[in-house]
Amino acid sequence: MKTQLLILALLVGIVSTTAVAQRPDTLTVDDYVALYSRLEKSTDMFAKEHWTITDQGLISEVLFELVNFQGEGDKELNRIRRDRDVYVRRNDDGMLRIECRKRSHDAEIERLDFYETGNESQPIASLSDYAYIRTLLGPVTYAKVKSNPTTHFDSHQGTACDLYLHAMNPDLMLWSTLPDSSRAYKLSAFGRLGDDYLDLPFWFQGTAVGGLRLAYINNTQTLEVDREYTLYTLSVGAEIPVNFTVIGAENQPSNSPIKERKVVGSGTGFYLKATYTPWSKLNLITAKFQEHLQFLVEGSVALQEKKLYPWNIPDAFYSVRNYLTLAAYLKHAGLFNFGAGVSWHDLHYVSRYTPQGEPLRRLSPTRNNVLPFLEVGISQDGSLLQYAITTQVNYSPTESYGYFVVRSTFMLSNTVGIDLRYFKAIRSEGLPVWQYDNYLAVSPVIRINF
Repeated sequence: MKTQLLILALLVGIVSTTAVAQRPDTLTVDDYVALYSRLEKSTDMFAKEHWTITDQGLISEVLFELVNFQGEGDKELNRIRRDRDVYVRRNDDGMLRIECRKRSHDAEIERLDFYETGNESQPIASLSDYAYIRTLLGPVTYAKVKSNPTTHFDSHQGTACDLYLHAMNPDLMLWSTLPDSSRAYKLSAFGRLGDDYLDLPFWFQGTAVGGLRLAYINNTQTLEVDREYTLYTLSVGAEIPVNFTVIGAENQPSNSPIKERKVVGSGTGFYLKATYTPWSKLNLITAKFQEHLQFLVEGSVALQEKKLYPWNIPDAFYSVRNYLTLAAYLKHAGLFNFGAGVSWHDLHYVSRYTPQGEPLRRLSPTRNNVLPFLEVGISQDGSLLQYAITTQVNYSPTESYGYFVVRSTFMLSNTVGIDLRYFKAIRSEGLPVWQYDNYLAVSPVIRINF
């Protein structure tokens, strides 16, 4: 009883003090918020749960409730009302997000901060106090925001561990800034075996690449529709010979899925790959696809020639020492992905036996091969089944040969799946001696992502 009387006396004192300069019937919402904040103990020193709302539909619903609230609002709400067209336009462009923070002692929302992508230093508007926020949003919208239905990091892209076990393209995330903001950096260790652009998949190229990849994601909302989306990536590494043999590949016919390798790695090279996405757009009709245009450059430059070879390498063999690929892709254009580009590689016919102290011995002049290509495919990044199927046609005008290529990946819950790639020559009779009529590459895929 004494405590209640003390609180009542405190309230009367505060209101009386304020009323000296202003009558109670003229107090604004900001005045009442100021009075309330004096009575509430500060809990800023406690760690509080927070999450990000990036779903455009839910953000639109929040804006609708705020703009159409029937009653007086504080200066933050009035700012949103005044600039509502700006907020709507930013949301339509995928440039608006809401940061939510819970109170320390219960499940209610303590604060809503509105941020514009590209301006992370301070919010463009803020709403405080759960009673006020709940009144503004109404019970239905408040419950949606409170239940955090759109946190995409837990189901679409892991933030603590991302291990991609794949025989041809392994990847291990080493560091990431997800999910602290709408922008993110990722650093990964990666590997690559074979080169599909050169029609030498899996182990048939005779080299393997290992290195580090830095990726920058300018809008993490795009991970909802494409886990591999980045504004840019930069991959740097070394390419080294891996001239291992496969048991049972000796003396197999050309149509056998397991064949001897005709191309052998003959040295170490510097590997570089870069991608850049200069344009992206959310499909507002389906709300499922993120159209974007991506450019790619990938290549390797020979640095050092190999001197000693294992016994199972032929006396004379073919080797790719340098290559370069330039490509452009339009992804998620409706149901389809499109691509076009050109690859170049040199080809050396060399002997494993070289005079002491002399460089690699070439048995014929170096050839230069050019392979323009076109791609079309479909993909889906759903919650249960993820798949990507791509068909490619390429043709070498210098050597008069080409391939029809099918690449497909199927994953269940982004956890387990299979990668299958098949290459079939367009003109078998025109194939050069270093190529087979067909190739088949299969790899199981396991992803540990949380």
